[in-house]
Amino acid sequence: MQKSIVALAVTFVSFFVTSCTKTDDTKPFFDIVSPSPGEPYFTSDSINFEATFYDNEELKQYKIEVRNNFGGQETALPPWQPVFVYDLNGTEETVQKYFSIPDTIPSGWYLFIVKAVDIKGNGAHADTTPIFIQNAIDVAAPVIDISSPVDSAIYAASDSLIISALISDNLKLFKLYVNVSNENSTVQLHSETKNHPGNPYNFYLVLHNLDTIPGWYKLSISASDSMNNSAFTERKFLIQ
Repeated sequence: MQKSIVALAVTFVSFFVTSCTKTDDTKPFFDIVSPSPGEPYFTSDSINFEATFYDNEELKQYKIEVRNNFGGQETALPPWQPVFVYDLNGTEETVQKYFSIPDTIPSGWYLFIVKAVDIKGNGAHADTTPIFIQNAIDVAAPVIDISSPVDSAIYAASDSLIISALISDNLKLFKLYVNVSNENSTVQLHSETKNHPGNPYNFYLVLHNLDTIPGWYKLSISASDSMNNSAFTERKFLIQ
């Protein structure tokens, strides 16, 4: 009888130690109602964030980051990249927050990133929602008017190529990029970037002796204004 009592006590102690040392490696998760992917906003709008967070034991915090998604593109205005951290409680909590968009940020795509952790430090799978923010002060993109070459123009190797274009914006130009290259090879006749060009800006260039690989070439011009509104146009021509 005494041996049975001792064995039972050992079994209970073993179970108690095992229960106390059991780790929680279950990740929390969440369902986002708002914002929706691709949802458009204007500066001075508010982003409505709605979500429900879940965990098997105890929630701890969630974090929201808003990053620009300009792909390395430089802008005249500083991007909006805030970080917000809030506490959570219990095993399930529904939250709703509003985030005001400042009117001093450039237009473009932004990433609304949500993360969460539970009381044991397990992290939920992050959710990244792309949203588009348009600066309300300026919604007009630059205008690019190419006068030369005309589309599908034909040139001989001994000809001179005149590139002429007028680039303008309703407020202020920020950057201009011009490229002339072969469509089917790495041959490049010209490439240049102009920062803070005048407005309007008359681009004029003459390329002599087009003694290069014959074929179709492409003139590409892109421009952005101070609010990151952008424009792009191109012309094709043949060198034979």
